[in-house]
Amino acid sequence: MRYGRMSFIVMLALAVCGVEFPTADVSAASVDVSAAAAASNERPAVNAKALVGLGTLAFCWHHDIWTVRNGKVHDLGPGFRPVLSSSGRYVAYIKGIKSSSGTLWVARTDGSGQRFAPLGSTPVAATGYTWVSGTDELVAARSNWAGGSQGHAAPSAKTSPPRVGSLWAIRASTGEKSTIVSNARIASVAVGSGLVAYSVVHPMPSKYPGNATDVLYVAHLRPHSFPKPLLSTLDSGIQLAGIAGNHILYWVDPQHSASIAADGMVLYSVRTTGGRPKPLTTTLGYPSWLSFSSSDTLYAVAGGMRIVWAGKTLRRYSLATGKSNMIAGNATNVALDPAADPATGRMAFVRAANLGVKMWGFPSSAPLEQWVASRTLWVTKPGGVTPQPIAAAEHGVYHPVWTANPNVILYAKASGLWLVNLSTGHTVEVVSGILGSSENDLFGFYGHRFMADEYSWVQ
Repeated sequence: MRYGRMSFIVMLALAVCGVEFPTADVSAASVDVSAAAAASNERPAVNAKALVGLGTLAFCWHHDIWTVRNGKVHDLGPGFRPVLSSSGRYVAYIKGIKSSSGTLWVARTDGSGQRFAPLGSTPVAATGYTWVSGTDELVAARSNWAGGSQGHAAPSAKTSPPRVGSLWAIRASTGEKSTIVSNARIASVAVGSGLVAYSVVHPMPSKYPGNATDVLYVAHLRPHSFPKPLLSTLDSGIQLAGIAGNHILYWVDPQHSASIAADGMVLYSVRTTGGRPKPLTTTLGYPSWLSFSSSDTLYAVAGGMRIVWAGKTLRRYSLATGKSNMIAGNATNVALDPAADPATGRMAFVRAANLGVKMWGFPSSAPLEQWVASRTLWVTKPGGVTPQPIAAAEHGVYHPVWTANPNVILYAKASGLWLVNLSTGHTVEVVSGILGSSENDLFGFYGHRFMADEYSWVQ
């Protein structure tokens, strides 16, 4: 039985604590080709013209961050896990070679201006930063959480609890930084429109958390409001999943256990003003398996057990009522990687073979590759009804996302990123060679591949 990389994201893991230094502009403007790439005449294979008018792309190639915006390609230098602002004008990333944490940098995606480190040399985890929707404001956290980059296991709080850290809001245009909370054991963070939610673990005995209480707080960013506690859990972790309108979504992790979380957690919804939480479903702790089509409507991959190829269905949930209806998935197929298009109400997702609950690994690469080949792209009509296959996208599809053209979808396949036009059936590869294609890469964590370390996309 082959397990590949034992990787699982259960929260926005936060970085090893370090001494904070002042904000500083530390680099000249980026150029199209880094010195290392220029010396070897190496550049990624990018069809920049195909992306014009569709959105902005940031990706990793040969340990550098590259961006594609307005038909031009820029090399921003060494880094990993690029995260684009909603406007596409800025990208945040960890500078250096891929690791569990590093220095947070911000740059313009068009290659102009200066790159800067808003927190100085303070280490930030590779999942410890995110943009506020609709703005060019970044929320970043520093903590002694010994977690890894997205796609790698965050440790159980039983053995490696979070220690004291801080949470900041940063304006990309000016570098201005304001403190949201300091001296807190921050476990997870989520942002919405002008709103930030975070969970804190306390009190924390020195050796084991025991009956540690997690508390969920919410605060407004502009103008800044004093954090308000919404709810707490005893001897269970709160792992934030996202914010939609006036609803905060979170998972409850029994006993702060990463092992238990790997086989599914109950997903809850609670209003930003407080009230009784609504249990929605049991799902794996992958934020990419949750997609909002409106401030009240969530599409989610439901089903426990860490194996991706069994028992996974796609459901549509009302956050106001907690009620749901089935979209896709049955005894022969699983439904994965949902992507809602709020503009049209349609839903894109991946359908793959259901191999059953007894299949926990693959004896060789051949059956693994056969299962990957069963992954096909499907699109529904508005409201999540009448799913139809998109045959032009062929096989081996991962992580579809919508573009500014409502008839064009970007998706991952093999080692590259592709576009498919739903009206014409035309497909084109826009970036090649940025995703791994080895047996370990295909296996991921029991069938789930983590794409956030490799690329980011906004319309």
